[in-house]
Amino acid sequence: MIFAFYLQIWKMNKQSLLYQKKILKKVALSVKEYAMITEGDKLIVGLSGGKDSLVLLDLLFLLRQNLPFHFEMMAVHVRSESIPYETSIEYLKKFCIQRDIKLVVTNTVIDFSTDKRKTPCFLCSTTRRKSLFDAARLENASKVALGHHMNDAVETLLMNMMFNGSISSIPPKLSIFRGEIDIIRPLIGLTEKEIKEYADKKEIQTQAKECPFAEKTQRKAVKEIISQMARIYPYSLQSINTSMSRIFEEYLVQSTEKKPINEQNID
Repeated sequence: MIFAFYLQIWKMNKQSLLYQKKILKKVALSVKEYAMITEGDKLIVGLSGGKDSLVLLDLLFLLRQNLPFHFEMMAVHVRSESIPYETSIEYLKKFCIQRDIKLVVTNTVIDFSTDKRKTPCFLCSTTRRKSLFDAARLENASKVALGHHMNDAVETLLMNMMFNGSISSIPPKLSIFRGEIDIIRPLIGLTEKEIKEYADKKEIQTQAKECPFAEKTQRKAVKEIISQMARIYPYSLQSINTSMSRIFEEYLVQSTEKKPINEQNID
């Protein structure tokens, strides 16, 4: 009985390690394909406390051990005094200490009265991102790593098509401020399901409680649409994601006049 118990644990650990290797390989391929990280880089990793950001930090920690060159990174957690949701700072500290990664906690206040046309989610994400950029400048870091994944990219594409009348999404790598900072998304090749499974296998505990505005977003409605498409064709998410890099412009409407697009509250 005891032998069978330990054999079961060994098998579970082996399966977890194999899955970790599979996911890490996908991340490494994305990092290489889009030249996200190079020798001597210093990264600011946005650590919200949600599963995406925790998995991102864990995978970057493992990636740093396996790459043939060195890069630096530190985690930044942005706390908002304007939105009543909680994150265990103690858990984040322990998580970072276990991986020998420096953690900086910064506070911010979101003024929802600045633009009534924009949703709380849009204003929150914009304010938090600004705090990450400020931290990057302060720490002399050239790259900010965010935990967006394939689902986020496809959702953003559909949202922009539906509400903005444009075809655009969140790229794996984006230079801003005239090349001063690069936004990188190492998890862009992973699905939300893969990230959740990775977090479960490694017993990574999500710390951020759900935002009170989460039920009211356009993104939640688009998630439902993607779920419906998956019932029609299981690989629809991957197909739509691939379509963003296979654009045949000659088969699209060619307009000589740029029409103004109404700005929507898209996060």
